[in-house]
Amino acid sequence: MALSPQIEGNREAIGGLNPKLFWENFAALNEHPRDSMHETPALDAIKDWAKMSGFDCKQDKVGNLCVHVPASEGVTAPPVIIQAHIDMVCVKTPESKHDFSKDPIELIKEKDYIKAKDTSLGADNLLGVAAAMAVAEDKTAIHPEMQILITIDEESDFTGAINLDVKTLGLTGRQLINLDTEFPSTLITASAAYCDIVGKLPCERESLQGNEGEYYELKLSGFTGGHSGLDIDKGRGSANMCLIRILQKLSEKGVKIISINGTGKSNSISPFASAEIFVPSHVNVYEINSFLEGEKIEFRRTLKDENDCPNENIKIELTKLDKDVIQNVGAITSEPKGKIFTALKNIPEGVIERSHAKETLGSPESSSNTGFIRVGNDAELKICARSYGDEETERIATGIVRALTEVGFIVELLSKGGSWVGDPNSLLSRTVLQTFERLDGDSGKVERVHGTLEISGIIERLKMALGGDFDAVSFGTTILDQHSTSERVPTADVERFYNHLCGVLEKLATQQ
Repeated sequence: MALSPQIEGNREAIGGLNPKLFWENFAALNEHPRDSMHETPALDAIKDWAKMSGFDCKQDKVGNLCVHVPASEGVTAPPVIIQAHIDMVCVKTPESKHDFSKDPIELIKEKDYIKAKDTSLGADNLLGVAAAMAVAEDKTAIHPEMQILITIDEESDFTGAINLDVKTLGLTGRQLINLDTEFPSTLITASAAYCDIVGKLPCERESLQGNEGEYYELKLSGFTGGHSGLDIDKGRGSANMCLIRILQKLSEKGVKIISINGTGKSNSISPFASAEIFVPSHVNVYEINSFLEGEKIEFRRTLKDENDCPNENIKIELTKLDKDVIQNVGAITSEPKGKIFTALKNIPEGVIERSHAKETLGSPESSSNTGFIRVGNDAELKICARSYGDEETERIATGIVRALTEVGFIVELLSKGGSWVGDPNSLLSRTVLQTFERLDGDSGKVERVHGTLEISGIIERLKMALGGDFDAVSFGTTILDQHSTSERVPTADVERFYNHLCGVLEKLATQQ
């Protein structure tokens, strides 16, 4: 039996949408918190669903689940692993009071799209989880034994994939279908590696008491944001890096920096950022406002919105702060400020290199994203490096580490995930493409993705436990502006994706 959403607004948002089982599971699970490493409420809901549905459910010590769904009557084909991750990238608007540790995601239907109110939607990768659950319940679906593998912490450290306990979870399948990609009717046969780097720097402060001037909050908003791999080449710009550019120019005019709050995730392009500043009385505030207006016009002209048009939504706002509240904090001294600016100048941002291969000409080959900047009593930067080769990713990460350590940052490599290259001519790949052809009249596309999938880590664990060879593919459905508060899903594409999954499984059910 499907899970049922409890929030009336969520029930209304999915009313009349097909496939019904899918949308009920999607809405219901979105009512349970599932930030990376805090997925227990959602995992417990899935375990309850498995028990109510009569499916065996196993869990390993890090939290991964495997729901074992028997084959359809009369099907004797080998089992297949259907894999998706349960955690989400938690992003909200600056004004939102949403608490991701306890509050449900509120769904909104806008025309032909489902999105969330003031937060990211978490369609990455709840779409995959909900689709696998729906097939398990669908009495009309024909499929082999399904081992629905639901991993944790994909969006942060790949903890689930790296520590997968194959035997505890009862995994035996040698065909793996990953449902964590965002392109319709597209077979993914390769994904990039990534490495997350964090740098920290102590920040000395100077007193501002007795100085004449005013305190302000400088806020940048309206940037489109998005996934730091999939959207890195779309010219949307990073609010974090635009803020740093502005602050560097303001510093040259005599403005003091009190704090920087470019919060976000290393795998998310920042849509907003802010800073607290002190403008001495000898600095002309009207000139500051005129400068900021010029920057806004420039950003709007050169940066893109979700429709690949000049982004007219970008705002730069300067708001006066209460002097009595903030004047005791002090400003960052010149030395650490200079080190921060120098480090960020020497760290690559955005697409580093594009492909020269005919099949992938112009697509990102390697990239870097500074998704998190926070400056208070110390400075903290988080950067994500990506490339299709593990060695190249390591080389980029080493360069970033060097840029940070040369100016005094203490650096730590937080996590990394390996690249994956599949076989576009394998039996499983051909089955997917034949299904696209049969259902759509078009065999679809074969592409690589500049994001990082869990496949390489999962296959490594399967080989360690079971030996032998494994066949893996990935496909999914459209997610627009994922990892941002603009994240949304076209409902028609979801139905097509579900039909693709059912079609692939039906074809696999005939194989021996």
